[in-house]
Amino acid sequence: MEIEAKFSVLNEATFVALRSLVHLGEYDLTPGETIHLVDTYLDTSDGSIYGDGHAFRRRLQDGAALLSLKSLGTVVGGVHHREELEVREPEGLAGLAPCDWPEGPVRDEICAIAGDEPLEPLFTVEQERLLRHIVDASGARVADMALDSGVLTLAGGRGRQQFMELEIELSPRRTERDLDGLLVALATMPGLIPQPTSKFERGLAFASRGGAEKPKSQKVRANDTFGRAMSRILTPLFLRMQDHEQGSYDGTDPEELHAMRVATRRMRTALWIAEPYLNLNALKRVTKGLSATANVLGAVRDMDVFREYTMAYMAEAGASPVDFALLFRVWDVEYIGRRNAMLEHLGSKSYAKFKKAFWDHLRVGMPERKAVHRVVELVPTIVRERITQVLDHGELLRSEGLPLATYHALRIDVKRLRYTLEFFRDILGSTAREAIAAMEGLQDFFGALQDARVAAAHLSAVIGFGTWEAPEQAHTLWSPGMAASSALSASGGVSNGALAAYLAAQRSRIDFLLSEAPTIWQGFLDAEVPRLVEEAVCAM
Repeated sequence: MEIEAKFSVLNEATFVALRSLVHLGEYDLTPGETIHLVDTYLDTSDGSIYGDGHAFRRRLQDGAALLSLKSLGTVVGGVHHREELEVREPEGLAGLAPCDWPEGPVRDEICAIAGDEPLEPLFTVEQERLLRHIVDASGARVADMALDSGVLTLAGGRGRQQFMELEIELSPRRTERDLDGLLVALATMPGLIPQPTSKFERGLAFASRGGAEKPKSQKVRANDTFGRAMSRILTPLFLRMQDHEQGSYDGTDPEELHAMRVATRRMRTALWIAEPYLNLNALKRVTKGLSATANVLGAVRDMDVFREYTMAYMAEAGASPVDFALLFRVWDVEYIGRRNAMLEHLGSKSYAKFKKAFWDHLRVGMPERKAVHRVVELVPTIVRERITQVLDHGELLRSEGLPLATYHALRIDVKRLRYTLEFFRDILGSTAREAIAAMEGLQDFFGALQDARVAAAHLSAVIGFGTWEAPEQAHTLWSPGMAASSALSASGGVSNGALAAYLAAQRSRIDFLLSEAPTIWQGFLDAEVPRLVEEAVCAM
C-alpha cells in the first residue's frame, strides 16, 4: 500500500524554499539526489484500464524501464492511498498485447482488464525529481520527499503543460501519525495547495480536450443517470480549475485567473441547473466551497477587467497616466486587499477540504435525490425552462426606463441557457451549435453594458470619496469629497478633470447601448434562436 501526500507548488519562490529545507517539523532532511524521470501512461483505445479504476505507467529511469499498475485509490485530506504493482519491463514487449507478455503479476492484471487490446500512449510526463529522505533523530527513514518540476506532453505533441509538485511518501512500517506531523509543518508554508488528484488524472483530463484552452465535458449519454452525467460535465471543469491555480496565485498573467474563474462559474451554473435533482445536503461542502472560491476569484478578476478597460480608454482618448494617478492609487489599494484575500483562501484548509469533497463525489457520480432520473428524461424540461426565462426577460426590453440591473439579469439568463446547451450538446440536435453562436453575441453586448455600468459606479466613488466603492452612508462622513481631496493632494494636486471626462464617456456609452438594446434583442429573435433550441431538443 502506497500512502503519500501531494501538493501543488504554486510559485517559484515556494519551490526554491522547499529545495532549501533542512528540517521539517521534528525531522531532518538528507541532501538527496536529482533523478530524471520519463513516465508514459498507456491505455486501450476505449480506456478500459482507467474504466477499471487503474492507471498504467511505463517509467524510464537510468536506462531501465519499470511497469507500474496503480489503483486510483482514495484520498483523505490530501493523503492518497493506492495499491501498486511494479516490475522491471521484460524485453520484447513492443507491439504485443498485454496477454502476450511474459507471465507476472502486472501482466496478469493488465491482461484481465484489457484482454487482447493493444495499449496506446496517452501522454508523457518528463520531470526532474529531487528525492530526499526524511529521517528521525535516530537516522531512521520516516518518509521520502519528492520535489518535481516537469512538463506533461500529449501523444503526438498535441499540447504541453508545465507543473511543480511536492510528494511525501510514507515509509513502510511508519504510521500516518508520522505523516500528520510532516503535514502540520508544511501547513505554515505559503504557496502550497493540497492536491487531491494524481498526475494521471490531470493528464487524462488534459488529453481528453487535446490540450485546447476551452474545456470540454466528457461525453454525456442520453441514458446516463443525471448524477453520472453531472460528473462527466463537472470533472474536466474541476481539473481545469486546478490547472490555473498556479498561474492565479502567481498573478503575472491575468488570463490565468480569468480561466480559473470561468471554470468555477461554469461549475456553479451546472450545479444550479441540477439543483432540483441532486442531494444538496450531501453537497453542502462542495456548494459552499465553490461559492467562496468563485467570490474571491471574481473580486480580483473584476479589478483586472476594470484596469484593462481603463487602459483601452486611455489609449483611445490619448490620456496621460498622470491624469489618472488618483484612480490608480485607489485601484492599487483595493487590488492588494482583494488579492491577499484570494491568496489566503487558496492556501486555506477550507479550500483543500472543498476540493477533496468535490473530487470524492466526482469519482462516483454526483449524489441524486431518492428518485433517480435519466438524462433523456430531464434535459428537454431543463432547456425549455431556460429559453422561456430568457424570452420572458427579453420582452421587458420593449419597456422604457428599465433599471440597468434588468439588463444584467438578462445576460445571466442567456449565459445559463448557453452553458446548458454546451453541457448537453452531445445528445442535442445540431441546431444547438447555431443557437450557442447567436447567444454569444447577445451575451457580449450586454457584457459591454455591464462593464460601462461598473466603470461609472467606481469612477463616481473615486471622484466623490476617494474610495473604490461609494459608502452606503455618505452622510456620516465629515465632508463628502474630503477623502478624495486628500488623495488628490497626495497625488500631487493633479486635477481630476480627466476622470470626470472618463465618467462622462461611460455614461454616454451606457445611453448609447441602452438605445441599441431593443435592436440587438430583435436580431436575436430574427435569428430564430428559440426555434433552433426547440429543434435541438426535439432531435434528442
